[in-house]
Amino acid sequence: LRRQRQMCIRDSYTYSEREFFSDRRSIGIWFVGGGNVVNAVTNENGTFTTVTEAGGDYASNMSKGGFLNTNDSLGFNLEWDASDNLTVTFDAHDSTAEGKGNPDVGSDTFLITGNTCFGDTACIGEKTATYPSNGIHIFNFNVAGKDEFEASDIGTLFGASSDYYSENEMSQYQLSALWENSDSDSALRSIKFGYATAEQNWLNQNRYSGQLPAGWWLTSAEFAPDDMWVRQNVGSILGDAANSYFGPTYYFGTTWDQLIGFYQGFVDTGEWIDCCNVSSWGSDYRNEDGTGNINPGPIDSDARVKEETSSFFVQFDFETEFNGMPVDIVTGLRYESTDVTSSGLETPVTNIAWVGGNEFSYVEGEKGFTEGTGSNKFFLPSFDSKIGISDNEVVRFSYSRSISRPGIGNLRSTTDFVGNPQVNQRNAVVGNPGLMPYVSDNLDLSYENYYAPGSYFAVGYWRKIVDNFLQTRITQENVNGIRDVYEGQAAEECRANGASSDLAVYNCLAGTDADGNQISGVDILPDGDDPLAVFNISRTVNEESGLLYGFEFAAQHLFGNGYGLTANYTTVNGDLEADRDATDVQFALTGMNDSANLSGFYETDKYSVRLSWNWRDEFLGGFDQHSSPVYTEEYEQWDLNATYSVNDNLELYAQGLNITGETIRTYIRYNEQLSSLGQYGTTYIIGGRYRF
Repeated sequence: LRRQRQMCIRDSYTYSEREFFSDRRSIGIWFVGGGNVVNAVTNENGTFTTVTEAGGDYASNMSKGGFLNTNDSLGFNLEWDASDNLTVTFDAHDSTAEGKGNPDVGSDTFLITGNTCFGDTACIGEKTATYPSNGIHIFNFNVAGKDEFEASDIGTLFGASSDYYSENEMSQYQLSALWENSDSDSALRSIKFGYATAEQNWLNQNRYSGQLPAGWWLTSAEFAPDDMWVRQNVGSILGDAANSYFGPTYYFGTTWDQLIGFYQGFVDTGEWIDCCNVSSWGSDYRNEDGTGNINPGPIDSDARVKEETSSFFVQFDFETEFNGMPVDIVTGLRYESTDVTSSGLETPVTNIAWVGGNEFSYVEGEKGFTEGTGSNKFFLPSFDSKIGISDNEVVRFSYSRSISRPGIGNLRSTTDFVGNPQVNQRNAVVGNPGLMPYVSDNLDLSYENYYAPGSYFAVGYWRKIVDNFLQTRITQENVNGIRDVYEGQAAEECRANGASSDLAVYNCLAGTDADGNQISGVDILPDGDDPLAVFNISRTVNEESGLLYGFEFAAQHLFGNGYGLTANYTTVNGDLEADRDATDVQFALTGMNDSANLSGFYETDKYSVRLSWNWRDEFLGGFDQHSSPVYTEEYEQWDLNATYSVNDNLELYAQGLNITGETIRTYIRYNEQLSSLGQYGTTYIIGGRYRF
């Protein structure tokens, strides 16, 4: 009789969902430089430490938004013992990730309010910003002619809504075989070989209403009921950061329903249109009765990427001895080939209109389709060895070539203009289907000493030579011959004649009617004599080669009775340094830094408690639109984890992450040039696991 061969079939299904909703308030003042500056102080780094400007608005932003992310994953595994020493395995995996905005307000809907500084309403006299080398920057203002703003000074600017839909489908298949050598005298223990294929289809659609005018300040305060506005205390925003208790102490707010009702409450006739420019709201943003409807509007960007990858691989496993020392070697080779096809719908920009105050909007052209392709092929060898130089000492050496592929969204063929084109904020993101993965040649050498049961120390040296390093670069470019009325000759003449604020310059350019009344609510376009507008174009690009190397130190010690300690310290050196004063594009590897962690723990069959300290040194995070280096400051965090095993099946756990409430701060070039500060507080997690 033929002996029956054993076959094992496994399948798995995973579903996850994350829903997020935000209800946000923000306050701020727009500093624009130029002729608005009254005085300023710079330090030895050329950094503004204090700046005072004339005029402007103190704005408040009310916004709501959210998203729903879902993930479905189905896996199948078949393992067949084809013979005594040959096992064949087939793996299949299919997954879908989907993301979309909130069905009511999209991913973000915002409405801006503030002092209008028009007619009889009050204006900012002067506004001052101070930039210290730690914590957050400080800004404040005074009100011309009185102590502070009142409800009668508050009007509306504009609103906007955006939304997205994203889907990523991946199918993966792998057929492999493992041959195990039955000859015990041979150093060759096994050979594994196979073929794998993967296909990824990515879709991303965006919708953006653009600016939906609700006054551009102007006389909107006359139409907003004073009792709609309530004076609110700012409180201690970012209270865990230095300098958080300085700055404005109040703002005027209202409820979301009142404000959105006011924004949408216009009709097709009447002063509200004449005042507040809502006649420019398109049909997508109006109801049949003529009232407004703030929504993201139709799709204006649709990007699709298809990535197909196939690979062949083989791996050899050897076990032998050298001078009486056991030696294990695993070596192999992988060949991988990838083809990329991208297509998409994009909305081109043909001009920039100055619509009022310090607000600008894009003039869009006819939507069009783009497409692009890319391909790459790589041979990826690997070699790992382990030598037992004594009963408790091990030396390891390894070499491998690995690749890291760009995010699939970076492979799109479209150009997307992001946000509104404020001064110095004309931003666009450009995809590149031809991006190459970055390649790393990796060397590792380590020594390990297991000096007692459960205790060890290890020291290792590592080295990486990186090619085609992936980096997001922002360059300043002209686009489609678009010009900039803000920097034009007519605007400069207005400034020379005493127009000290952006609103004054806009009014100067808009002029007056035949009766001498100020013309408002018009779009001012550049002419052929105005300078070309400068855009910040963001691309992910392949950089030149770089070198990284360093040491890693690790240890664990058990004291007995369940108590123990683990520690790790890693150093990073190489092409990491950027010139803080350089103004041209420069190369440096980003995201690399020294790091360390230390954990104390107590573990029994029932209980486990672990207190951990994690630290990372300052590092270069990237470059901004002016090729300025952006740094993330040194950071440390304490975490606490505890588990309790109720029985063999049920385990309960609790976690406290960042229990000391540390903040994360980034800056540009020098510490005074704050880029961002995040205060995320402490995260608490409780849960349980049940094993069937």
